Amino acid sequence: MTGVAIGLVLISCVLHAGWNLLVKRAGDKGAFTALYLIATCVLYTPVAIGFGIRHPIPPAGWLCIGVSGCLYAVNYLALSRAYKHADLSYAYPLARGSGPLLTVIFGVTLLGERLTAEGLVGVALILAAVVVLQAPIGTEEVLRGMARAAGWALLVGTMYAAYSIVDKAAVSRVGVHPVLYLCLAHGASGLILAPVLWYRKGTEALVTEWRRHGPAAVAVGLLIPGAYLLVLLAMAMPHAPVSYIVPLRTVSVMFGVAGGLRILGEQGAWSRMLAALLVVAGVGLIAWKG
Repeated sequence: MTGVAIGLVLISCVLHAGWNLLVKRAGDKGAFTALYLIATCVLYTPVAIGFGIRHPIPPAGWLCIGVSGCLYAVNYLALSRAYKHADLSYAYPLARGSGPLLTVIFGVTLLGERLTAEGLVGVALILAAVVVLQAPIGTEEVLRGMARAAGWALLVGTMYAAYSIVDKAAVSRVGVHPVLYLCLAHGASGLILAPVLWYRKGTEALVTEWRRHGPAAVAVGLLIPGAYLLVLLAMAMPHAPVSYIVPLRTVSVMFGVAGGLRILGEQGAWSRMLAALLVVAGVGLIAWKG
């Protein structure tokens, strides 16, 4: 794997952890989610138009875009709820690690796939990370928040596993251009979720959140598709197998936990860094020998 490809993936990891940090720092998570989804639509519409003129989309492609748009919307809603109730250094590794784990479980139970011994060890490491993350930290109120956040974080992981399958089918089998697909699928999620959140929160809440965190919302709207585009560029390079890129992407867990502990001043450094290491090691084993 070339140094350029590795560099692109690692930059993507930093950007992914970075926009999650910005979501966590927002005041009203729901209003902020509506704002960054609107920003995504505005920022990437010209890109979608440009690519759409040159790369027509087959009917099956539009179906994939619609399905992924719904899955993305649920993902972003669950993410905002998880960060509302618990620390970034708790919810981020739980959400990011459960996605690959659930993908393996779906493959075994639904598709009849078999795991190697190393793959089973990888699954065990991720499960161990989930256990480590449950180490009691803080007051009883904090613990209740962690319990509520766990369900939302696991829903994020479920959506990650589901839309990964749809996305893979769209760009590899249906033949939708990856850049166009990302723009339209994320745009669809904005069209689905942003009006709902706007209605629930009200214009005043969105205006208040814009005044407080407007630039951050624009940054997140830009970074969400942009970070994944770097991964696609790495995948397109020669000598950059996806079996190396997938585990390398889990390094974002380390950046996310470090950001929560060092920037946000969250507690539980030893347990959450250990959990992050277990997630990275587990996903690496699954992708390498699973």
